[in-house]
Amino acid sequence: MTQSICSGLSTFVCTILDDLNRLIGPVHLVGEVLRRCLTGDDPPEDLDLLVSMPLTECRQRLLKAGYETVVMGKKHNSLLVPLKRNDRPRTIEISTFRFRPDHEPTIEEALRHRDVTANAIAYLWSDGPLIDPFHGLRDLYSKQIRLVQGEATIREDPLRALTLFRYALNLGGVPDELHLAQAEAVDATDLATDRLRAELDQMLSLPLENDRDRALITRLFNAPLGRTMLPEIAALQTITCPSNKDTAWQRTIKTMLAITPPGENERISMLDLRWGAMLHAIGRSNQGACDHDEIGGRTKPCRELTMRIGVGLLDRLQFSNRRKQRVISLIQHLDVPLSPSERTLRRLIKKNIPLEALFRLLKAMQDAVPDRSDKKKKESDEEFERVMRRCKTLRSSDEQLRPRDLALSGGEILDIVRRSPGPWLGKLQQTLINWVAEDPWRNNPGQLKGRIDEWIVSDEAEF
Repeated sequence: MTQSICSGLSTFVCTILDDLNRLIGPVHLVGEVLRRCLTGDDPPEDLDLLVSMPLTECRQRLLKAGYETVVMGKKHNSLLVPLKRNDRPRTIEISTFRFRPDHEPTIEEALRHRDVTANAIAYLWSDGPLIDPFHGLRDLYSKQIRLVQGEATIREDPLRALTLFRYALNLGGVPDELHLAQAEAVDATDLATDRLRAELDQMLSLPLENDRDRALITRLFNAPLGRTMLPEIAALQTITCPSNKDTAWQRTIKTMLAITPPGENERISMLDLRWGAMLHAIGRSNQGACDHDEIGGRTKPCRELTMRIGVGLLDRLQFSNRRKQRVISLIQHLDVPLSPSERTLRRLIKKNIPLEALFRLLKAMQDAVPDRSDKKKKESDEEFERVMRRCKTLRSSDEQLRPRDLALSGGEILDIVRRSPGPWLGKLQQTLINWVAEDPWRNNPGQLKGRIDEWIVSDEAEF
């Protein structure tokens, strides 16, 4: 067992663990890194450790030993040690033992306070033993998903109700039916919104490709847990679509699950595409009925309501401005037909809309409509392939960004730099063009001004 765990880690990581064990040990491997070592999978992005030493003392020792970038983690009882490298893992997260007031701070006691049994296993670096008081290894190999202490685990942290669903999806496991029912009944109204968003992001980033996964996530969103964590979307449960018995809520979940993964060069993640799908009909909650089943039938009041409620939900969940802009730009343009004119495509490209993502969402909305004929499905598939080819052709033939396409005019740049016109202006505009070409979302006055401020104080500036 010891040999199989060590063989799953690189020489670099083993050396780091030896060093940490010497400085703040004994250290215990826990979480995803240990699970992956036990199952023979590739290492994760982060490496999780448990230690008994107080974190303030851990940090002092690590800083003194030359670990210059040790910072406190977002969780109250963790430290983050970034590893400046391209290979996995890229970060080490160190957490201290959790224990009940009347109990000793042992590793067994610390594991008692973790979420699921497959995550409540520890390995004492570097020669063991493997510590498994809750039979997590058995559950890991048999793909059984159980809470460590049943309902008590959820009471300790209600967010673990959602974590139970995520582990069942991520590990392809079978959740304990009693524990699943206890999780479904949780009221998520008072959960910390940043933690709730992080948990949902992890879940919506999973493939969700097979019928079992789709049934499980549909069960989540239909449960009290799902309805109370996203009440703005759950309001769609009262809206019946005119052409069939689906509710707008059911159609929303089907649309989210029908999204196809973006291509390598598309400027959006599958995660944000799914969020766009979740929000695309949110304005119908106050309309009394779906405006239309087909694409492009939303009324202006419904569009405006969708935008307003959608922005409010993303703000409540503390989305970054950049992510919020991406998602909103999708649902803002859903009146575009799946077979748009050339002029419409060029207009959307100039607006820096994630164009291919928009058509993936429009296609998913069509695919979510039940009982469509084989002929209509075939026509829709063919039209989608055509518009995706047109998007690619337009992008490849589109002219390079010119100074007049920047969100700041030459005069505005002169006002920011406060210099007389000269050759430097053209050089700066080309610098900005090259910078925007790397990420078109940068082409807005605020980000351009920030880049100009950096340019002024850099060696690039030539006046």
